[in-house]
Amino acid sequence: MKFNESEFRKIIGFIPNPNHEKVLDCRAREIVVVAGRGFGKSFIAAYIAFRTFLEDGKKIVVIAPSYGLADKIFDNLHNFRAKGFKNLKVQNKPFKKFSAPWGSYIAAKSAEAPQEILGERYDLVVVDEAAQIARTIFHQYIYPTTSKGGNMLYISTPFGKGSWFHDRWDRAKELGGAFNFRSIDGMPYLSAEKKREEWERA
Repeated sequence: MKFNESEFRKIIGFIPNPNHEKVLDCRAREIVVVAGRGFGKSFIAAYIAFRTFLEDGKKIVVIAPSYGLADKIFDNLHNFRAKGFKNLKVQNKPFKKFSAPWGSYIAAKSAEAPQEILGERYDLVVVDEAAQIARTIFHQYIYPTTSKGGNMLYISTPFGKGSWFHDRWDRAKELGGAFNFRSIDGMPYLSAEKKREEWERA
């Protein structure tokens, strides 16, 4: 399927703000996003996953600390489907999965069942709330699933230093793929007064 980004954005009604656009425009193989709650991390992750999914024959996995947390991204994927992609096949058991006639799919996996992550090599690995996942799970089960030439997107709220997630952020920073945002950075078009109000609540 030939992907047209401007048409895709029109279909889903998405106008990214400049901070979202920084992530969406990044072409680093490994992208790491640290952002406060409310920035729009799950939406951006869903957008990148679906953008890849609209290409022919792409295999994408969304991994979260639990299947419940993976639902945050899949809720956005369901919204995208409802707005113009109703020909997609939806599977809910034993795990959530979208499949397309052009041979692509997006599957949900949980770090609580790491053995289910193995067995495939993916073109895109998306890890939500990555900082909550144990280092051993990342190195033994998640990192090996990336195909040769595949991409990785790790997103999380801030969760301290010393974790594998922080290590990946440092590495990605050297290669132009690391981003750090406050919650309010997802709302750059607010008035100065409204920004102050949101910042005080963030």
